[in-house]
Amino acid sequence: MYTLPATNGYRDDQSVLLLDEAKAAPTLARLRGLGGPGSIPKISPTAVRVTVENGSGVSGAAGTALAQLQRKGFRAASPASDADRSNYTVTEVRFAPGAEKKAKLVLAFLGGAGKLTALHSSPGGVDVIVVLGRDFAHVATPVSLQSEHMAPIAVRRPAAGGATTTTGPSANPGGAMPIAGC
Repeated sequence: MYTLPATNGYRDDQSVLLLDEAKAAPTLARLRGLGGPGSIPKISPTAVRVTVENGSGVSGAAGTALAQLQRKGFRAASPASDADRSNYTVTEVRFAPGAEKKAKLVLAFLGGAGKLTALHSSPGGVDVIVVLGRDFAHVATPVSLQSEHMAPIAVRRPAAGGATTTTGPSANPGGAMPIAGC
């Protein structure tokens, strides 16, 4: 189950949810099969030398992202720094020649945010340079890799003939539903 980020809004005098497209991009990419199971290379993060540049305009984002990648096992090839500009819309995962699989692994840990970009040379022993854009939300272990280490969830079922009750908000907290024909 996924939740897409949205805000409350109004259209044609109706209450609606407005999708935050930049924040939803990683989840939508996974759902579209771009970065889902099977597309993640079988490489250990410890084999990837990565650095992060901040092109998002968010102060401290590169340092935070690099630290998160290191906690996931990636090796920092150089300290986080600022990109050539601070208005990247889409995160770029740039990779040195021969490091495309490593870049795909890094991209998977970015939740599908971003795009792969090939470099013509290897800058200073770095395999992958992540240039953060506005679509970057956080570093997270891909769902397909999490399932290898997750315990099954216990589901409580009612006894035969028993009833269950559910508590929570009403089905329509906004008021009465309009009558609509089909």
